[in-house]
Amino acid sequence: MYAVLERFVDHRLVTLDGDGARITHEALLTAWPRLRGWIDTDRAGQIVWQDLTRDADRWLAHGRDPSLLYRGTRLAVASAWARDSGRAPELDARESGFLDASRLAEDGRVGRERRGARRLRRLLVLLSLLVVLSGLLTGVAVVQRRDAQRQQAVALSRLVAARAERLRNSDLALSAQLGLVAYRTAPTAEAREALMDASALPAVTRILAFRGVVQAVALSPDGHTLAAGGLDHQVALWDLRDPQRPRPLGTAPVTFADTVYALAFSPDGRRLAAGSGDGTVRVWEPSAPGPAAAGARSFKGPDSAVYGVAFAPDGKTLAAAGADGGVYLWPDPDPDPDPDPSASSSASNSGSSPESSPESSSATGTRLTGFTGAVHTVAFHSGPGAALLAAGGADGSVRLWDLADPGHPLAYAQPLTGAAGPVFGLAFTPDGARLVAGSQDRSTRVWDVPAPGSVPGPPAVIGGAPAAPDGPASYVNAVACSPDGQWLATGSADNQVRLYDARTRVLAGVFPHPGPVTSLSFHPGGRQLVTAAADGTVRLWQLPPRPLRGFQGTVNAIGYAPDGKLLAVAGRDVQLWDVSDPWIPRPVGPPLTNPTGYSATVSFTPDGRTLAVGGREGKLWLWDLSRPDRATPYGEPLAGGTGTIQSAAFDRTGRTLAVGSEGRTVRVWNTADPAHPQLSAELSEPTNYVYSVAFSPDGRRLAAGTVDKQVLLWRLPPAGGRPLLESTLRGPGSYVMSVAFSPDSRILAAGTADRDVWLWDVSGDRPRTAGPTLTGPSSYVYALSFAPEGGTLAAASTDGTVWLWDIGVPRRTRPRAVLSGLGGKAYAVAYSPDGRSLAAGGAGPAALLWSRDEEEIARRLCERAGTVITAQEWAQLVPGLPYAPPCR
Repeated sequence: MYAVLERFVDHRLVTLDGDGARITHEALLTAWPRLRGWIDTDRAGQIVWQDLTRDADRWLAHGRDPSLLYRGTRLAVASAWARDSGRAPELDARESGFLDASRLAEDGRVGRERRGARRLRRLLVLLSLLVVLSGLLTGVAVVQRRDAQRQQAVALSRLVAARAERLRNSDLALSAQLGLVAYRTAPTAEAREALMDASALPAVTRILAFRGVVQAVALSPDGHTLAAGGLDHQVALWDLRDPQRPRPLGTAPVTFADTVYALAFSPDGRRLAAGSGDGTVRVWEPSAPGPAAAGARSFKGPDSAVYGVAFAPDGKTLAAAGADGGVYLWPDPDPDPDPDPSASSSASNSGSSPESSPESSSATGTRLTGFTGAVHTVAFHSGPGAALLAAGGADGSVRLWDLADPGHPLAYAQPLTGAAGPVFGLAFTPDGARLVAGSQDRSTRVWDVPAPGSVPGPPAVIGGAPAAPDGPASYVNAVACSPDGQWLATGSADNQVRLYDARTRVLAGVFPHPGPVTSLSFHPGGRQLVTAAADGTVRLWQLPPRPLRGFQGTVNAIGYAPDGKLLAVAGRDVQLWDVSDPWIPRPVGPPLTNPTGYSATVSFTPDGRTLAVGGREGKLWLWDLSRPDRATPYGEPLAGGTGTIQSAAFDRTGRTLAVGSEGRTVRVWNTADPAHPQLSAELSEPTNYVYSVAFSPDGRRLAAGTVDKQVLLWRLPPAGGRPLLESTLRGPGSYVMSVAFSPDSRILAAGTADRDVWLWDVSGDRPRTAGPTLTGPSSYVYALSFAPEGGTLAAASTDGTVWLWDIGVPRRTRPRAVLSGLGGKAYAVAYSPDGRSLAAGGAGPAALLWSRDEEEIARRLCERAGTVITAQEWAQLVPGLPYAPPCR
């Protein structure tokens, strides 16, 4: 069976990914009627089963969360299928347990509804006795109707928000539109989360291209025209002069007899070449007016499908990769300037479509050999020096030819080897110094281009088998290098595009797709990446990408400079980011290295010119940020304590620094001269590790949260001197992980390992509790941050969420949103000084920047939405509301 499946994969009839096999060519269904019958017979049941398996796994992964159980129609469909299909005995323990739990919960819900119905009947009896009070009853009815409408809107908003969250890992563009629909239906906490998460994730514009797989995309050298081809035998074109609003230009006037597998623009942008499964390469001028636009030149040679095409840098040679194992070269690949009308008649007489455009045929090109199987990709050397052609094949090798004389190609003696499977994608770096190859073995190899006759050196390898933690989990189908040399992108069958820093090869972005990624192309300006996938959609991704990546280890701390333009993210080292435009964050300078290999805390002085960074071994560094891109440390590190420096905070003057550590003390430093800090006090009142310290904004108090379940509060003498212990606040049932003062210094908040947040009013002579504890997180509350206006408190929890509470009235607090986009434990959170953004990070692979302005989020989402949610998608995802796309 596997041998047959491999044959189907080699002939591009089937594509494999992490979930199984996908049919990518309708020929398989046409030639195998029994397969079509099987699929049609069991399609609905298989969909129900697949949904049941996925939802059972999700239920178990979330600790058997009751909210994930089936109910209503969905439970009825799944139960009926299990009963009627005879598949119930085949369900595993996960699936049957999930169904049983769903039925039990549904029974309880039905019972509650019956009791509610009885109560409603009693109410109606009572209302009938009060009919004489018709005026009052009319008012009550109006209120009840409005309340019912509001409750219906709230329920629908939550449902749509949940579906937006579910799509977040596969279709960000559609997920963002659903989040906006949910928020406009009712601004629930769930809808606000969906909308805010959309602001923190990669910005993308989607273009619904075909009903089938999109196999290839190409951009003209000026970036004005986008071409896409695929399973429907056509090439579609778009005007990209405004990349956020692609304008369709229709389909190319060239008809193919099979799938379009490859596209390439000539270097001057005048010609477009397409390779097809029918064994031909066609070249035409997509922008030519009149009859010239309909004329196309057909280049023949391969005996079967053409998987790759490329123009030489001078545009005078066209290369193609053939499934028959050959690489083909044609000189002067210009379209026929005067198409022969008789060609159309000939094509019609031979059985071709009457809509086929006139074509002229070319003689068979030069065939280059050396491969033992199909050739999947070709690429020309794009830098200075000799003309060089590279081709990658099913035998795992990459072969090179010197084309200084295109009529007499000279093959390099030694191919580039190492891939354990077919090479599907090739790309030269813009300077031509390196060659990038993506392979079926999940790897991407980067070679230094060898000189003719030299022995190729070993490549740098990204990913590979078994799957690397940050690498592809399936075939690498496509690779691309940005024109400015900054980025390297890979597209793989695990439905992901990964963006790397081309110099360091550190992962800089991950772009999810609903299906295998088939093709990539960078915009010439380097600010967008175009991707194609098996779901029939083309996507344009904004660069540089969000969220923030590129650091090593977890995000232990995060902090804004007072002017809000700089963000420090502490992991193994500290990376500074320019967030003056939070929608397009950019790294600033090299990382601030930490010899201890762990940066636990960061704090800026009020003037933003000094940054404190705490590490292990009791060491804390002060960095001079006069030139953030060239930050330098002030001399030797401070002895901030013992063990790990857990927290450090400057006071409002920047002249005093408090440091908490595992040494059971709080050390207070005079940092008036950051090059020569002086220890001014060591506070020994803590009896255990100090996890967090904070100065009140009014400069009157210093607070410290400790492992012994208490918060210590010192008063700072107005004239300076040693802080005086004022209060010991008790009540938390576990470690105090974080403390924070409100902007007006009246409220002190403490996050605990007991999964709650305590609030104290410290505005009077004696601190007192300020309302009930804030609950909701299911694990440690590791960090806290007040919004600048003081009405919202953010808490980072190790359950992977960031909670936002409205605390404007401390005794009437309520959750505002629960942000879950981090993808791992949350350790750090901070509001920007202007309150417009919220930053957080943790054990996940990225730090996120959320926008707090819902209207700005909506405006930006709609600016780049591209194809709006379709009527069919709306009917499936937004039940109960008339079709009304959120972006027009």
